[in-house]
Amino acid sequence: MKKIAIIGAGLSGLALGQKISKKAEVFLFEKARGVGGRMSTRYAEPFTFDHGAQYWTAQTEEFQNFLAPLLNSVVAEWKGPMISLEKGKSAIKTTLASSCFVAVPHMNSLCKHLAKDLTIETQCEVTSILDTHNKWRVMGRDERDLGVYDLVISTAPAPQTLKLFSHYLPSDHKIHEAKFDSCFSLMVGVNKPWDKDWIAANIYNSPIKWIGVNSTKPSRNHDVTCLVIHSDPKWTEDHLHKDIREVEELLLKELSSLIALNIVNFSYVSTHRWTYSRSQPLENAKYYLDLNLGLCALGDWCETSNIEEIWLQAGRIGDFLFSKM
Repeated sequence: MKKIAIIGAGLSGLALGQKISKKAEVFLFEKARGVGGRMSTRYAEPFTFDHGAQYWTAQTEEFQNFLAPLLNSVVAEWKGPMISLEKGKSAIKTTLASSCFVAVPHMNSLCKHLAKDLTIETQCEVTSILDTHNKWRVMGRDERDLGVYDLVISTAPAPQTLKLFSHYLPSDHKIHEAKFDSCFSLMVGVNKPWDKDWIAANIYNSPIKWIGVNSTKPSRNHDVTCLVIHSDPKWTEDHLHKDIREVEELLLKELSSLIALNIVNFSYVSTHRWTYSRSQPLENAKYYLDLNLGLCALGDWCETSNIEEIWLQAGRIGDFLFSKM
C-alpha cells in the first residue's frame, strides 16, 4: 500500500483522508491541539464558541446525501431570525439562508466524526519535506523525523504550503497568487440566557462584520449567552499587527454601542486572531497534483472558504487518487 502524509486535519484533510484510507496508509499531521481547522470550537465552561466557521449550506445533492445520515446526531439545522444592523439606524430583520447547518454539539464535532478511523497526530507542525529516492521524508519541529511517504498532500493555507513546497511547485501555478482576508474573532460569555429575538446579525460600516449568538444553536447551553463577533476584513488589515488586548478593547466598545450590552456583565472575554480567515477569489485557480513528483496541494485558495465546496473538492481529488492506487 502507498504511504501518504496529509498536512492539516481540517475538513479538507479529513475528507480526503477518509476517501483514500481504504487503499493507502494515511497519516495526518495537525499543528493545533485538535482537528477542525476553521471549524473549531473554544471551550470555556460554561461557555463554548464556534469562533471560526459559523454555519454552512447544502446546495448540491452529493453534499446533501453526505449530511443526511448525520442529521440530528452530528449535524442539525440552525434556524431563527437575523438582523442587518448599522449604527444609528433601525435594525432590519431578515432570515438566515434556507437549510443552514451546524455541527452538534460543537462545530468541530463533524470533523471529529470524520477523524474517528484515521491516524492523526495533533500538536505536530510539519516544517519541511526532503526528497529522498523518489519518496519524501517529512520533518517536524526540532528536526523530528515524521517518516517517509510516497505522496505528501498539503491542505494548509497557501502561504504555509508555499513554504513547504516552494522548491518544487511550478513558478506559474496560481497558488503563488493566493491572498487571504484576516479576521479577529471576539468571544463574549454572559451568565444569563440570550434575551433578544434574533440569532445573528450582519453589521455594516463598522469594525464588526458579524455577530453570531452561538448559544442559540442546537445542542448548546441555552442557559448562558455565547457571542461570536467577527471583525470587518478591511478594519482587520489595518489592525492585524496591533496588540491583541488593544484590538479586544476596540471591538468590545463597538459591540456595546451596537447592541447596548454592558461590558461589566461579561463573564468571559477572549479574542482569536485568524491570519488566514477567508481566501479572496482567485480566477481559474486549480489544485496542484503531480503524481510523478508525489506532491499535492489543495484548499480554499483554489475554491472558496465555503464548507460545501471544500468538502466537494477534497472528494474529487480523493476519488481520483483512489482510482490510481
